[in-house]
Amino acid sequence: MKEEAGKKFLQITGLKKSYGNGCQAVQGVSLKVYQDQIFCLVGQNGAGKTSIVSMLSGLSGASEGNASAFGEDLLKDTAGVRTLMGVCPQQDILFDLLTP
Repeated sequence: MKEEAGKKFLQITGLKKSYGNGCQAVQGVSLKVYQDQIFCLVGQNGAGKTSIVSMLSGLSGASEGNASAFGEDLLKDTAGVRTLMGVCPQQDILFDLLTP
């Protein structure tokens, strides 16, 4: 595929997130999303959607698995990831140091 030859995709393989208390928030997610595709994470409360986004954007570490976008390792190169994507959380976050 043209997209795969040009590394124009997000690929997640066996992504897992476990916490110290034994809670397993993400249990082996694998998927591939090509550039210009619309993609959505849907699930009930507690399904691990926020944990997946946090791991992909470098806000928290993964317990296991791999993730890459456009040839960049999303789980190891946090600075590189932040040049590719950002996260807008559900809560309204206001930073006092930012002005219009």
